[in-house]
Amino acid sequence: MALGTVVVPVLADPPTPRPADFADRATIASLVMAGYLALAALTVLATRRDVYRLWMSYAFAAADGALLGLSVALAVHWSIVPASHAFALPIVWLVPILLAIGAMRYEPWLNVLGAGFFVAAMGLVLIFVHGERPDEEILRSRDMSAMFSGPSNLVRLVLVALTGAVLTLAVWRNRRLVRRAIKEARRRAALTRYLAPEIADQAMDAGDALRQGARRKVGMLFVDLRGFTSLSEALDPQAISALLADYRARVTAVVGRFGGIVHEFVGDGVVALFGATETRGDDAARALACALEVAETVTRWGATRTPPLRVAVGAHWGEVYCGAVGDESRLSFAIIGDPMNVAARLEEMCKHLEKRVLASDALVQAAGGAPAGRARLARLDDQPIRGRQQRIAVWALG
Repeated sequence: MALGTVVVPVLADPPTPRPADFADRATIASLVMAGYLALAALTVLATRRDVYRLWMSYAFAAADGALLGLSVALAVHWSIVPASHAFALPIVWLVPILLAIGAMRYEPWLNVLGAGFFVAAMGLVLIFVHGERPDEEILRSRDMSAMFSGPSNLVRLVLVALTGAVLTLAVWRNRRLVRRAIKEARRRAALTRYLAPEIADQAMDAGDALRQGARRKVGMLFVDLRGFTSLSEALDPQAISALLADYRARVTAVVGRFGGIVHEFVGDGVVALFGATETRGDDAARALACALEVAETVTRWGATRTPPLRVAVGAHWGEVYCGAVGDESRLSFAIIGDPMNVAARLEEMCKHLEKRVLASDALVQAAGGAPAGRARLARLDDQPIRGRQQRIAVWALG
């Protein structure tokens, strides 16, 4: 491009008395063209070898501006055009293409910098570069006429067409990105209708791997609101809905603070998991601490109700299967294994033992022991569990 825009005026009507000048122009124009090709080759090479860095974009933008300024300066120096008419050079029409290409990198400051380099290059040419002939002589010369001849105008038309092509490509890419983003957003919205946001994110990223599932050590909490059934008989549906929403929001906030996920709501019951989507070394400790905090939070909130509402939390630790079941129209995250049954039974036992929290010894040991503080756990005698022959060691918070 640089070669054509600098040499075209010479080829169109070359000044016969200066063959050495003509050779010099062709040589230097070829070097400018080689500079552009070298920049393109370096960009492709760095990209393919995965060594391309953001700072290189700014360096290449500066080089583009420098080459543009050099091309225009040479044209003015050779008196092809006067400095005041430098914007008539076809090479200047390359600027919109370079800016359009820069826009496809989605770096606003890169385009600002690129435009700044081009403006600075042209400003320096207009101020400091002067031709060898007076402007009046240049405007009457064959060189100036050649700048608006068929070949030069053809270069301008080609540059306009290339600018249109680059912008069309940019629009096409943007439409693809927007459509993909909309599709992903709709897919995620559909998943979050059935899954916790954390699980929905993993389902989006993992895909089939989540459906294959995996066995994990998981801390699980079953939370139940005692007295809700009898209270609901005296309330209208709207009041019940508001009560449940308030209760669920408080439990969800506590679970979120401790890094767990709410697996599901079943009436006034809440199932929370720790370690179901990613394994962390303190999953058990966070599950146990969360169980105690949920009990304290719901107890304080329930005391403000009439009649007062109580809470029951069953907490357990064990290996279960975790994985997505179904398709995107109806996807569910399944937790399968006997430990889930044990956690549910512990929550049921809270009523008979008059305890707010019952935590299995497996969870307490995995957590590194009962936590110290105002919510102290007490070791109970081994308790029988419905559906199991063996008793289970439990800890309780009264």
